Amino acid sequence: MAGAGREAGFRHLLFLRRMKHGFDDCARFLVPDEGADRLVIGSFCSIGSGAAFIMAGNQGHRADWISTFPFYWMSEVEAFAEALNGFEPAGDTVIGNDVWIGSEAIVMPGVRIGDGAVIGTRALVTRDVEPYAIVGGNPARTIRKR
Repeated sequence: MAGAGREAGFRHLLFLRRMKHGFDDCARFLVPDEGADRLVIGSFCSIGSGAAFIMAGNQGHRADWISTFPFYWMSEVEAFAEALNGFEPAGDTVIGNDVWIGSEAIVMPGVRIGDGAVIGTRALVTRDVEPYAIVGGNPARTIRKR
């Protein structure tokens, strides 16, 4: 598995332009505290266009609290008190050495992909992938070993 690979946190992946105000007043969770889940990518990996690594554990909210409306976050309101500490880490997402990830593949939080694995185009990787496995589909399943 990757040990000396590159490491990317949310601060490296987030680019915001033309903001009138910070998102901190519109959302419970945007950037986790230091020491939260990391994305670790090994050496000699090929990552296809549009591939995505979903990070941030449970995304900082319960499923029954989801809203697409950008309302003001009212931390002083009692109804929101339970959500204040809603973030639950999923663990580091680790991509081994010499891994190929196809275009538009999605890797979910906390997944570990072994050395030499191949992830097919548009695969949804929801669990760990063994070294040198070829996986594809939604959810991704092992097709064969390489």
